[in-house]
Amino acid sequence: MQTDPHPEHEYLLSLAVPRWNSGIGLAVTAVCGTFFGVLLANAGPVMKPTLTAVLFWCVIAVTAFAVQAFGRWILHPPLALAATKDGLITFLDRERMNYGPPGLLIPWHSIQSVSYKSYVTSRRTRAHALVIKCDTDGNDMYLDVWSEKIGRETLDQVLDLHRRFSGRPC
Repeated sequence: MQTDPHPEHEYLLSLAVPRWNSGIGLAVTAVCGTFFGVLLANAGPVMKPTLTAVLFWCVIAVTAFAVQAFGRWILHPPLALAATKDGLITFLDRERMNYGPPGLLIPWHSIQSVSYKSYVTSRRTRAHALVIKCDTDGNDMYLDVWSEKIGRETLDQVLDLHRRFSGRPC
């Protein structure tokens, strides 16, 4: 396991994944696991070691792991975004679509602008993000902020830190 290069006490700003996000995942996986568990328990002698029984047990095992993971995230939500005097750190691992250390540091001096954007995705759901334009590449970086309220509050804090450490307005 890789360790975070910036201990939590050094963060000037930290944004964790909301607990309600993990709560929804916990509820869905618990209901799914209970459904398969009840089906398996009520099958009785019909469910001898067959491919169906093995499949049910595999689904129940995966569901139990997911319930444990979501429960852990409710108690200790993973950091999604943090700020230090060196820059903004995003903890999104795009390959695994998960949040965790070590994170990607975006230096303050390379950030051209930061804004909040609310948009509709291709799956017709509303998404909220901080949009960061960097001078290192022409691509905008979208960082998930889950709601308009969280997005606007985080934007104000990031803009203040950017002015303070880069010495220029954003």
